[in-house]
Amino acid sequence: KRQNLKRQMRLIVGLGNPGSEYQKTRHNAGFRVVDKFVQKKGWQWSLEKMCGAEVVRGEVSGQEVVFAKPTTYMNLSGNSVRQLCSRYQVPLAQVLVVYDELYLPVGKLKLQKSGGTGGHNGLQSIIRCMGSDIFPRLRIGVGGDGL
Repeated sequence: KRQNLKRQMRLIVGLGNPGSEYQKTRHNAGFRVVDKFVQKKGWQWSLEKMCGAEVVRGEVSGQEVVFAKPTTYMNLSGNSVRQLCSRYQVPLAQVLVVYDELYLPVGKLKLQKSGGTGGHNGLQSIIRCMGSDIFPRLRIGVGGDGL
């Protein structure tokens, strides 16, 4: 069974809001993380209108991976994730969602197998559209003093 998981495609979704006015905001931490990885690999994003996302497909450590950035606003990310999972035949358990977390100090990371939303609109949308909160997530700390 372990070999089947290795062959199965993975999906890594960075959450954020589209548009230059949001580009450098802390809420686009998910976009920035996947952008940095894709840039280091020298890959190029392409728009998949049917999925409502920018995507790039590649191989990481022998594993086929699709990186995605929904082109919808954060609170509608679930629609894009649902379409991406269908298009690439990736079960929700193989989707890593990367997003900003106000309740973690700036730069701190926390990887979780599943969990609640913590009030995050993007996660709420994904859980609502997919009908489950059983998916891994990488929380990127953007909080700190003065919040």
